[in-house]
Amino acid sequence: MIRIYTDKMKHSSQSNSCKHVGLAHSHVGEVSMCPDCGVVHISLQYFSVRFDLEAFRALAQMLGVAQARIERSAQTMSPLAEAPDVLSLDGSPQGLVH
Repeated sequence: MIRIYTDKMKHSSQSNSCKHVGLAHSHVGEVSMCPDCGVVHISLQYFSVRFDLEAFRALAQMLGVAQARIERSAQTMSPLAEAPDVLSLDGSPQGLVH
């Protein structure tokens, strides 16, 4: 399991485990959130990932940009070009993964 979390993801002294509230689901997986600690859980077929709310927002925005670029490319029937601002987690330029 990949975990991305911060010290903000702490439960109250009353609770030691997440109580998931379902936010969305599809045949691909589901998204839920623990209202106590603020962790957003993304569960896909074979793995799940935990994010604090800020990291989840950044991920959702990044995926939205990627989806829009894919749709634009399909509509114009032009090949995808690498975005000029694609960076790795350490800030260095990174190509698309094939």
